[in-house]
Amino acid sequence: MSSERVEEKIPWIPLIALLLVFCFFGPVWVLMLPSGAPAWYSPGRTACHLPLLSGAYLFVILAALIGRIGPMRDRVNAAVLTYLFVVGASAGYVGTFDSFPVVDWYIPLICDRFIDPSSAEKYWPWFFAPRTEIAEQIVHGGVAIPWAEWLPTIVFWGTVYSLFSLLFASVTSILRRGWIEIEKIPFPQGMVGYGIIEALSPGETGSRKLGTPFKVGVVLGIVLQVPLFLQYAFPWFPDIYGWRTNTCLTGAHYISAGHPLGWIAAFGTFQKNPIYAAVFYLAPLSILFSASVFWLMVVILMQIAYTMGYYTGITELDGCGRFWCGDNTFWRGEPFKWLAFTNVGMALGIVLSYVIIYRNYLVETFKAAIGRLPSNYLAKIEENEPMSYRAAYALAALSFILLVVLWMLCDISLPVSVMMVLGVLIFNMATIRVFGLTGLKVPTGGNNAHVLLWAVLPQTPEAVTREWMISTALSKYALGDGLCKGCAHVMFGNFDGWRVASRTGVSSRNVFKVALVSAVIAPFLSQAGFVWACYTFGLARLPTGSPYIYSYTAGWANPQTTMMSPTPPPWWPHALAGIVFTLVLGYLRSRFLWFPLHPLGLLVVTDQWAAHTGLWSTFVAAWIAKLLTLRIGGSKAYEEYGVPAVIGFIVGFVIIGLIGGIVLLIRFFIPF
Repeated sequence: MSSERVEEKIPWIPLIALLLVFCFFGPVWVLMLPSGAPAWYSPGRTACHLPLLSGAYLFVILAALIGRIGPMRDRVNAAVLTYLFVVGASAGYVGTFDSFPVVDWYIPLICDRFIDPSSAEKYWPWFFAPRTEIAEQIVHGGVAIPWAEWLPTIVFWGTVYSLFSLLFASVTSILRRGWIEIEKIPFPQGMVGYGIIEALSPGETGSRKLGTPFKVGVVLGIVLQVPLFLQYAFPWFPDIYGWRTNTCLTGAHYISAGHPLGWIAAFGTFQKNPIYAAVFYLAPLSILFSASVFWLMVVILMQIAYTMGYYTGITELDGCGRFWCGDNTFWRGEPFKWLAFTNVGMALGIVLSYVIIYRNYLVETFKAAIGRLPSNYLAKIEENEPMSYRAAYALAALSFILLVVLWMLCDISLPVSVMMVLGVLIFNMATIRVFGLTGLKVPTGGNNAHVLLWAVLPQTPEAVTREWMISTALSKYALGDGLCKGCAHVMFGNFDGWRVASRTGVSSRNVFKVALVSAVIAPFLSQAGFVWACYTFGLARLPTGSPYIYSYTAGWANPQTTMMSPTPPPWWPHALAGIVFTLVLGYLRSRFLWFPLHPLGLLVVTDQWAAHTGLWSTFVAAWIAKLLTLRIGGSKAYEEYGVPAVIGFIVGFVIIGLIGGIVLLIRFFIPF
């Protein structure tokens, strides 16, 4: 497939039509699925917090198949498929659960109005959620939708998400040349997108044929998914893969108390679903090797600590309890306090390490923005950029200022507003860099972005104020985990889209436009779809929506929980150690090419979500598979057999996920 730039108009009419339908009905689809099913059978994003960009892949697959039909052959090409991938990657968050608006902060915040009206009145401004009488209507529905009452809430949260999308889009524009062209960060899920386009694009000359490895991969993906779906949907279907025994929603197997390996303090879960290993197979071998080595080191270190009196009682807990139950756990317990070391310290270290190592690139872009570079050189480096560096920096500054002003309108002071936006920006940038290198969205938010607020707010105030509640609750969870909850999703569309476009020849400017438009439309329309579904069916009747009927102030926004986050104090020495560890290993890798250990190897096995999901086992499996591929057949075998097989596996996986979702959707209306 040609890598020359494709200069053509963006097909805005079909793209906008797709966005309107998907963003409105995506949340409706998710709400109708049985509780837990959206993790694997959503139209937008699956595989929990990995996340797998299923919607982006499905848009490409379905359009490629349509493009093989007679008159459509000339209308569907690599450029169109690239735009569809970008739409799915940018707006896919509205078509899954645990992401806006079907998420455990937005719905509970609305429910606060009638579950805990006094706290709602004290902490949440009137435009955060409708008044009590209106908010309560979503539980049972059955009345006319008072759109005028809902409009302020829809506009406010839509504006918050749009401004963050603008901020992240402009920052990614500044970093694009460095990450995509200079460093050549792989973005494995972007590689999957391009592989699907290359394999299925109709009428393309020189494209990869549907060879045997790809076909075998598709079959294997189907063979995995079909029994899993059938045993989930029908209790009478045999549990072929043992998924009904000690298996979490994520596919992690947790050990029971008294397990033969239960004496190992760090061993609580291992991951059984190979979809994770399939994505990690496309990650750099150095990270896979480092993850395997660091996991072994973590096991040894924690076992030594256990024998010294730490983690008391942890071996008497089952696998999940070793992470969730109490403070003396894998995440929060002394002496390592991995939540502080990894999710806070290493996240800050990733950003700081990048700024230090690539400071010359950042200085160059800033000089370009202020007109301090020769015009001919400036024209050369900006040739393939989505916009000029001057425009990108101006857009970033403008969106940052507008977000600060927006939070100040919510009774938050200037210093706190600044730190709030800065924290969300820094921790989400760390996450997208890790995602670009591994295909995994870590560090997981929920215990990191709010820590910067402790520089301007007391961690344990005598009285919880509206300013403290809003800034900590939203930074900690709703916005700090923006690549999960949605406010930073435009970075998937941009970076993974640019990775695809670098092979299909689509201009980075067009990718930027499509990603930003998608990200701006999604939060407004998805809220409208959510409201419509609640009034039409009733939130209490919607299987995925009803579990969210609880108080936000008593849930994820609980002040007592926030005061002990990321871990019981003191946590800052562990966070500092995480920063130093990341900087030292980053320096060693940049200084000595032979140095084998990558700091992200530790991050991806001790991160909050990755640890309790047991992803260490899939990193080990991916490392062994990739190492054997390269040792036996070299890079040729990897490119011609390994990569096509993995892409085919993911294709089979997401196709059955879509079919399963449709079946479950039908069952909402026609039980069977």
